[in-house]
This record gives sequence, structure tokens and C-alpha cells, in this order.
Amino acid sequence: QFGTRITIVGSNLLGGGASVANLTLAGIPARNVTVFNSSLIVVTASPLAVGLNTTGAVYIESDTHAIVQRANAWTYITQPVITSFAPATIHEGTVVRINGTGLL
Repeated sequence: QFGTRITIVGSNLLGGGASVANLTLAGIPARNVTVFNSSLIVVTASPLAVGLNTTGAVYIESDTHAIVQRANAWTYITQPVITSFAPATIHEGTVVRINGTGLL
């Protein structure tokens, strides 16, 4: 999910503040935080979450230290892993089998 762009929509997301001082997704700091207004914030999931499989709050702290959060609102999933595929060469119409974990 690293690099996933997330749009957060709500009301009074800044709790009366003017900007975001801290925003986390399941405890991991978000990147590229853009505040459009107190009802719309867009962020990007952090690379720090790669390999995690955890659920937690969306936590927003404004410049006035007001806190707005929603418990269990974000889940990072473990990255899928391809362990094998066959056949190695194909032509149009060939069925390819892909094996791995976390693919769906």
C-alpha cells in the first residue's frame, strides 16, 4: 500500500485549527499531507508500512493540538509475494498459473 493516495473526507477534521501537525494511519505517519479545507485532506501511505499487517486509527492532530480520530479505520496489509509462475514461455491464449501468498 506504500504510495497509496488516501482521501479523508469529514467535517471539522482540523478541530478548529488551520493546518495538520500530525497525521497517522494505524500509527504510521502519512506523507504528502495536503489540506484542502477542514472537510478534505489528501495523504499518501508511508513506505514505513511495507510488510506490516496491522489495523488502527486514522489520527489527525491540528496546529492547535486538537485531535480528531477514528478507531480501526485503516488497515495495512502484507505485500503479496509471487513464488512461482508457469509456463515460462507463452503464446496467445496460454493459461498462466501464478502461485504465491497474499495475492487476493
